[in-house]
Amino acid sequence: MWRLKSEEDGATAVIVAISLVVLFGMGALVIDVGNLYWERRQLQNGADAAALAAAQDLAAGDSAATAEDTARTYTSANNTRDAYVEDIYQPTTTSVTVETITGDADESGTIASFLASILGVDNYFTQASATAAWGDIAGAATIPITICEDAWNHLTGNGTVLPSAGFSILRIGVPPGHLDAGIDCSNPGGGDVPPGGFGFLDADANCEAHVATDGWSDGETGNTPDIAGSSPCDAKDFYDVLIDAVDNGTKLLIPIFDEYDEQGSSGQYHIIGFGALELRGYTINGGPQHPTYGRSYNWIHGGSACPGSASCLDLRFTNFVSLGGDMIPGGGGSDFGASVVRLIL
Repeated sequence: MWRLKSEEDGATAVIVAISLVVLFGMGALVIDVGNLYWERRQLQNGADAAALAAAQDLAAGDSAATAEDTARTYTSANNTRDAYVEDIYQPTTTSVTVETITGDADESGTIASFLASILGVDNYFTQASATAAWGDIAGAATIPITICEDAWNHLTGNGTVLPSAGFSILRIGVPPGHLDAGIDCSNPGGGDVPPGGFGFLDADANCEAHVATDGWSDGETGNTPDIAGSSPCDAKDFYDVLIDAVDNGTKLLIPIFDEYDEQGSSGQYHIIGFGALELRGYTINGGPQHPTYGRSYNWIHGGSACPGSASCLDLRFTNFVSLGGDMIPGGGGSDFGASVVRLIL
């Protein structure tokens, strides 16, 4: 009997031992593998954020070193355990890839296992990658104003100086001689009256124009937006947008046209791309001037700066990079310094 019991005890011990290994193995599978997947998701969040941020830097003309510093910052900020950028490179001239790996901001590392060490796995690591690309904007909702291509070329040195040096006044509703020297927005062979440096577009109730590249957009009457006529855009909302842009230095996305057909409410502008501007002041014919807040603003108030009944913008062109929103990427439009960034991998 004693011998038989000893054999049974031995068999039970073996079964218990095997069961414990299985149980710990299952625990390792649940806890450690789950932890590994959680780390992988964190790394992917960091890689996505880093790729988008680095792409914004590169699209804006910053150096590769600046983009790498940005990527490291965003990788760590989007991972509660920190993370390490193993590599950052540009697979094409308009894309960037960021590869992240377990570790901290300074070096790669590993994660200690909880139960898997019983199976001989003391630590582990994982990695992730993301690629973001940038390019021209094919369509967007913008302020209901469009700028002449020749004005953009003239003020930016054909795109070589962004932001353009200093602020310049563009006028509409005046003879071409009132425009800045060297700017010619006339329509080659069209016979229409030149609209000046810019024109107004149809606006919706939010005072936005919905515009696409390589398409024709409807214009508005003369040298004023049709805020008092058929347009659903409320005058106050339109001026609030302009005032906010000046007060806060907001960059405004702006369509660029190369041709136009007729004028006013019968006019159309051929849009070839999007640029961006910083606004320092404006005069809109028939519209209110900026209120005085007790501090200095460089607003345009008629006179030689904005002659007669003209409308004027005091502006400079600049770079603009967006993460998308309601902007449509791609389309092969002209490069006017405005780009949209998106994840592609």
